[in-house]
Amino acid sequence: MLLASAVSGCLRSCDVTEMYVCTDPAHSGAFTEQLATMLRAASLDPQLGRAVDDRGGTNFVLEAKKHFVRVWAQNQPVSPPLEGRKDGYVGVSVDRNQYIVSVQSWLPVLQSPKPLYDRLRTQLTHAGFQVHDEPDRCAAVGR
Repeated sequence: MLLASAVSGCLRSCDVTEMYVCTDPAHSGAFTEQLATMLRAASLDPQLGRAVDDRGGTNFVLEAKKHFVRVWAQNQPVSPPLEGRKDGYVGVSVDRNQYIVSVQSWLPVLQSPKPLYDRLRTQLTHAGFQVHDEPDRCAAVGR
C-alpha cells in the first residue's frame, strides 16, 4: 500500500528532467544517432524513428528504456504550428534546430533519472552541442 501510494504520488508530481539541445538543422538526424550511441554506452536500448511529411519536413524521435528509466528525444514542436500558410499546407511543425531530451523514472524512489540526465548533459556539452534548461534558446545556431 505504501509503495502504491509513493508511485501514484510521484506519477502526478515528480519532476521530469528535461533539456533542450541546439543542433545544426542540416545534421538534425545525425543528432539522434549520436544520442543513441551515448545511451548504448549507458546500457540503454535506444529505438529511433522519424515522421516525414509530403515536402520532406522531418520529425526525428528517439526512445530508450532500461529498468525504470526512460529517455525520450524529439525535435522541439513549433509553437504555434505552421498553419494558415497561403498555400494551405500544414506540414511537420517542428524546429529542426532544437531537440527536447527528457529523462524520466517510473519509480524514482528506486532509480533516480538525475545521474543519467547529468551524464547525458555533460556528454552533449563536450560533443559541442549547446544545452539549455528552457526551450527557444537556439535561434542563432545553424540558421
